[in-house]
Amino acid sequence: MTRTMVAMLAAAFLGAGCGAEADKGDKKETASSSAPAAAAPAASSGGSAGGAHPLQQWMKSNAATALNSGSTDKLVGIFRRSAELAPPDAEFATWAEIANAGAAASERRDLEGARAACKQCHEAHRTGYRARFRDRALPPSR
Repeated sequence: MTRTMVAMLAAAFLGAGCGAEADKGDKKETASSSAPAAAAPAASSGGSAGGAHPLQQWMKSNAATALNSGSTDKLVGIFRRSAELAPPDAEFATWAEIANAGAAASERRDLEGARAACKQCHEAHRTGYRARFRDRALPPSR
């Protein structure tokens, strides 16, 4: 998989850049055809109108950056932190398991395995998380 494809996948999963469609509520907007948005300030108690939501912002700043640079060392910690971010509801029971599998792949320097864990988690949990917890403040690290 080429670096461009990696960037496009990350953008598609995280809703940003590379000409991918960015989710703007009910309105779809093509990132390549719009003016760059100003960086949203960090949200500590939920998302703000027009700004990134807490988990989305954290993922863009951490996971996407590490994936795009191929930094498996950074991904290990990011996946471990991601496991802590799972909502306590039964609907998200596999979240931590998937994140731990991503951490294990990253420890093996298996970037494709790490990417697969991202995709698996997004496919399993993105819709439910957005519907119920999108503005949820991130819990503190354990």
